[in-house]
Amino acid sequence: MSNLQHIKASRTRILNTFPKKEFGFDGDIVISRISGKGTFLCSKADGVWYVANQMQEISRIGKASIRELTTNKLTVNKMLNTERSADRFVVNDGGSIKYRTGKQIVDDLSLPFNNIDYKTAYCSLGQYSDKDSCESNGGTWYYSENDSHDSISSTPENQLLTIGQSIGTVDAEPTLTYDGSVFQIKNNLNYDDNWQSSVQEPQIRLHDGTYYTGFKAHGTMTADCLYTLPAEYPGANKVLQSDTSGNLTWVSDVGTITALNNATATELVTVGSSITELDAQSNLTFDGNKLVVNNAEVLIPQFIVTADGGTDYLYINNVGNGASTIGTTDAAGDNADLEIKSDGNMTLTVGLGSGASDTNFTVDGFGNIILDAANNNIIFKDNGTEHGRINMSTASKLRLQSASNYSCVIESQGTGDVELDSSGDIILDSADGNFIAKKAGTEFSAANSAYAGMILGYTRLEGDLTNYNSYEIENAITVEDDTHKVTFKTPPSELVEISCQVNIGMLSTSTRIFVGLSTANATDGYSKVDEKLEYEVNGIAYSDGEADDGNYEFTFVVDADDLNAVGSDNTFWIGFGTADTTKTAYIQYGLRASHNLAFAPFIIKATALPATIYDGQ
Repeated sequence: MSNLQHIKASRTRILNTFPKKEFGFDGDIVISRISGKGTFLCSKADGVWYVANQMQEISRIGKASIRELTTNKLTVNKMLNTERSADRFVVNDGGSIKYRTGKQIVDDLSLPFNNIDYKTAYCSLGQYSDKDSCESNGGTWYYSENDSHDSISSTPENQLLTIGQSIGTVDAEPTLTYDGSVFQIKNNLNYDDNWQSSVQEPQIRLHDGTYYTGFKAHGTMTADCLYTLPAEYPGANKVLQSDTSGNLTWVSDVGTITALNNATATELVTVGSSITELDAQSNLTFDGNKLVVNNAEVLIPQFIVTADGGTDYLYINNVGNGASTIGTTDAAGDNADLEIKSDGNMTLTVGLGSGASDTNFTVDGFGNIILDAANNNIIFKDNGTEHGRINMSTASKLRLQSASNYSCVIESQGTGDVELDSSGDIILDSADGNFIAKKAGTEFSAANSAYAGMILGYTRLEGDLTNYNSYEIENAITVEDDTHKVTFKTPPSELVEISCQVNIGMLSTSTRIFVGLSTANATDGYSKVDEKLEYEVNGIAYSDGEADDGNYEFTFVVDADDLNAVGSDNTFWIGFGTADTTKTAYIQYGLRASHNLAFAPFIIKATALPATIYDGQ
């Protein structure tokens, strides 16, 4: 863009509002570009302004967009099939086009769709799938939501019942009967291939959660066999067991258990020198609450877990009242990793009983010390009160958190340094927006404003460096180009200094230059931020009877009234004018190829100010 000098009268005016009645003359044409509404073409005739419908971009020819449409008749020449499942149906609601879902349409119909109950037919004899075969072989043909009997009216009175496939249904069991005197398990000759692969013999099994104990009848077996002792019963030193043929016999004496007449009520018992002997352990007692391991001479609690061959794998030892030791060895006798597991809460405590209040608990690892918390928190307490935690609940983040109302301090003692070394970003995030810099406890920046002086936004315009850009300054303050702007985020102080440096070439004498800060760009038209940010008293430049060129600097200070919320984006444009008087002056920047020199760049800079600034009041 080079040597852009325009004749003002030749331009079609672009407004950011609709023109008022007193604006312009008959025959004038104005383009109104209104934020949130669109762009409109306006023309004045007989003193009245008329407006056409909203204009469309060239790329949207034939695709008109109308915010609200009311018509007496609507015809759609071509309607496309959505080609996918969509739960929406177009309906007419008092003249308005709306939609209803598929469920709503079903509910609108006076048909019992929601009350239809479907069931499947079954045979009580599982191998038959048709009613005739089922009933001709003595089975019951029934209908159910699952493979279970809904009705047991045809069940013989001596058949036992079991819960069916679902609660509320029962199944008759023809092979399991009880007539009030005899409990009988029959052979299941009509077996179902879906559930068993062969004829099942009658049998009784007892299960203790791990092993089966069973009775299996190969002949007649009566209750007397189970409860009547034979005449040759020898006494308490023989036991009844089954031989290889399935017969029950008494086996020989298994030995005598040694009496424990001298054992106390709380002493635990171990196996003695043989399988038939038991020994009372006076140093190992359990009173229902507490397990005590005690040496009568000195208190030496000691637990040793050994593997085959006697190698110690885990030992816990406290010699006298001294230090406690938890250790492990592997099969070779070397130190090995230690793992202590608990299905519930587990607490390791020192200093109980006669222990001193300053008793220490030390974790000393020859290698790494690993803290692994499945619930994401490693919590630090002082005498039961939480002071802080290491939190890992957020993906890819490790947080050091202080408890509520506690400060979190990272402090080095003496002359040691505190280093923050990150392979990524270092983020400072203050919830109240205060950032404080101190030396030995004394804040040396403006209160809570350690960020003051930070450059928030910077614009440098110098064209393409093959030619220079030139914009004629209008009579009224105007944003000459959309690029004449600066963008930044609002700092915690909500105070920002916007400074500008610009080269202005004046071709007419007695030229006065005004500037102002705008919230709108060149396309939408200049819109002042505030009267105090529009310099019109003596202007930034006045040629004083001569045609002067030069670089000019000026500064605005923008406060919370004209800024968005802290952390939000702001964009301001710089507008120039010749004091509503026809003068000739140009904003110029870029390379003057004919002189092998350049005009100074057009620079706009936004800088954060401290929370408090002196205003002389």
